[in-house]
Amino acid sequence: AKKQGQSGIISCIAFSAVQPLYACGSYGRSLGLYASDDGSPLALLGGHQGGVTHLCFHPDGNRFFSGARKDAELLCWDLRQPSHPLWSLSREVATNQRIYFDLDPTGQFLVSGSTNGAVSVWDTSGAGLDGKPEPVLSFLPQKDCTNGVSLHPSLPLLATASGQRVFPEPVESEDEGEQEVDLPLLSMRHVHLECQLQLWWCGGGPGTGVADAPQGKKGQGGTQESGGEFL
Repeated sequence: AKKQGQSGIISCIAFSAVQPLYACGSYGRSLGLYASDDGSPLALLGGHQGGVTHLCFHPDGNRFFSGARKDAELLCWDLRQPSHPLWSLSREVATNQRIYFDLDPTGQFLVSGSTNGAVSVWDTSGAGLDGKPEPVLSFLPQKDCTNGVSLHPSLPLLATASGQRVFPEPVESEDEGEQEVDLPLLSMRHVHLECQLQLWWCGGGPGTGVADAPQGKKGQGGTQESGGEFL
């Protein structure tokens, strides 16, 4: 009804695999919890600085995670105490673009992209002195925004997607003594754009750890010639 319940455009929905409920995120910066059987509202939460763009439930059924546009905080919520976030993680989200995150099937590792391109991994089972999970890995797959991350449900594979909306920049004027050529006022020649889909092997190899960064140069077809972690 008007002026009641969750306002704004519903931008994302996630269903719990354990509890009979689902969560809705809104561009109005709110989070709503609803019963799966009849859609009745259970709770209305607020804590993000921007419109909510992605939600994900933890396999234990008690926790769920939320991220928002133009908001550097990735929030963790506990359904047993939903009045305030359990903790928050920092990632760079400087635009309105939807930046995804994902959990591995066990719920131990949380992976997120960022506007600056970095992919970060946190161990949700290990909390530090401040109660937040410890980061275990961060790497830069490319120089453009990493907007999508997805973990395979059974294989040790991570997929990352990159790219973002770019705009032409003003062309620098030539010296007064030089004859001007008919140049466009705006140009894309200095704009860096990488639209890629990459697959990463997360299982490690003999004598290597999970946090080993890929080394060596890329061979033909985008494969990694040494290290064996970039497919």
